[in-house]
Amino acid sequence: MDLTSTFSSLGIALGLGLLVGLQREQVATQLAGLRTFALITVLGTICGFLATNFGGWVIASGFLALTGALMTGHVAELKGEKVESGVTTEVAALASSSTSIIFPPFIVGSLARR
Repeated sequence: MDLTSTFSSLGIALGLGLLVGLQREQVATQLAGLRTFALITVLGTICGFLATNFGGWVIASGFLALTGALMTGHVAELKGEKVESGVTTEVAALASSSTSIIFPPFIVGSLARR
């Protein structure tokens, strides 16, 4: 993978994360917002890149790290006496990470063929 497609994939992942984060900011969740989702999708893309050389365990460890961070944030939010405990943000974070692993290389590859 050349440098241009690498940065294109990271840019697409960043854009996807910013869109999801913007929506979560509108809902006013305290767990994750604009910057957090941008970082989550970039982390997913980097894990996807590393998995091509080092194997699928990189993706699994990325998911475990993300899940641990989300659980820590959720427990801290619950200890703050906030009763609203939906899991939409957590699921959106995991889906964003998964999407950024799968789709940016596919999109960049499709654009390069045209």
